[in-house]
Amino acid sequence: MAVPAFVRRLERPVLLLLYALFAIVCLSKARIIGDGLEYLAMTQGFAAHGSPELRRADVADFRAMPPRALERARLRPDIMDGAIKRIEGEGVIELGFARALDGSVQAIHFWMYSLLAVPFYWLVTALGQNPFMALVALNLAILGIAAWRLRAWLPARTPELALLGIMGPLYYTVWIGPEVMAGCCVLLSTLALMRRDFAVAVALAGLGATQNPSIAGLILAAPCYWALLRLFPASAWDDAPPRRPRWAQGALVLAGIAAACLPYLHNQRQFGVPSIIGRYYNDVALATPERLFSFLFDLNQGLFIGFPAVLSCAAIVVWRVGGVRRRAWLLHAAIACLLSLGLALPTLTAMNWNSGGLLVSRYAYWTSMPMLAVCLAGLVRLDLRSRYLALGLALLLQGASAAQAWHSRTPSFLAHGRMAAWVLDHAPRWYNPDPEIFLKRERRREEFATHDQVVLHQGPHGATKLMRYWSNAGDSGGLCAPGSWLAA
Repeated sequence: MAVPAFVRRLERPVLLLLYALFAIVCLSKARIIGDGLEYLAMTQGFAAHGSPELRRADVADFRAMPPRALERARLRPDIMDGAIKRIEGEGVIELGFARALDGSVQAIHFWMYSLLAVPFYWLVTALGQNPFMALVALNLAILGIAAWRLRAWLPARTPELALLGIMGPLYYTVWIGPEVMAGCCVLLSTLALMRRDFAVAVALAGLGATQNPSIAGLILAAPCYWALLRLFPASAWDDAPPRRPRWAQGALVLAGIAAACLPYLHNQRQFGVPSIIGRYYNDVALATPERLFSFLFDLNQGLFIGFPAVLSCAAIVVWRVGGVRRRAWLLHAAIACLLSLGLALPTLTAMNWNSGGLLVSRYAYWTSMPMLAVCLAGLVRLDLRSRYLALGLALLLQGASAAQAWHSRTPSFLAHGRMAAWVLDHAPRWYNPDPEIFLKRERRREEFATHDQVVLHQGPHGATKLMRYWSNAGDSGGLCAPGSWLAA
């Protein structure tokens, strides 16, 4: 279907206008969520004294912020002062900070994302605005760069750029954290693999791995992809790889590998272990088939429940793309699924599984990007009518997914979605959420599981599901009279 000339002329101004409106909304809604305090404090540290260390002078700078800005950011400098005192004196981990070997107070997350935000921090503070808007501005800049590269590499048009926006950034750009950075790095790295631009793929994977270590798996995938395409050249998606001098390729590969290793070297130097998060906040025993199923299909935060558009876009590509091209696309789609699973498996060990996500688990957002990448690469080979059909269906499905997860002022990660609540009310045997998901969404607050807890879900006609430890089998949560117990 031919595109009228006036539509082509209007396309870029309209996209830029929508991006500007989205940026205004995100900056106005910026809040410190999840690990945002760590990243903000490290950005402040880099801007003030050139290091990610948290110092009392940084807390004093926060205290000097206007009261309305402190309230909006939910910043409590008095709490930070107390936390620094306990971290230095008792060696506890608090607010995401820990005592380093040299006695300084350091964040347990790596600082690359915060370092990238420093120019925006200087700009925002020079304009007299709230400093935490700098990290949202960084998210917007990363999203803009990703859209720019999609237009150059695919080349993407309005349908593909809209899909990029609704598949994660729509929810996570306002989030002060590296989710958008991770998602865009994985998306572009996967597309670079498909374009046979392996050096760029490694560099982007290394950058993303500074904040989410499992993204380093894409570095290992690059030589495997290269070998596969050498053995089966007909499966290549693009006609010819981009040309780049060997020295530039080598520099990009070395930069990517060095970036992926940098967090481990930093942790070893500061805390004496390769990963302080891995030591205290991950447990390999949690990586079970049940948790993988939860990652993909949980009714509250599963990847395919929150991002049904991935499946609809894939279906349209399979339906509309030609024969030989279809076989090549299916091969790349299968590889993308394996890449997503490979990225996901290390995240299953996280203790904080109900991870404060929006619509989907934050891990599910960036691990889904290889599948989105192959969908976008397939869509640009279709006629424009099919591409807009894919966008329309995606908008419909994503709207339905967001509507069922919406809970007014209650954060989505602290309440059951409408679909999950209905199944728990009427067919509880068909939904057995991860214990942490069940606990926090029933209690509607952040809470750690203990052996004496008994958690009940109350349906319209009474309790429908009970969660307790086997060691606490005598506690029925008030369902049984004294001296009696639930039947097995």
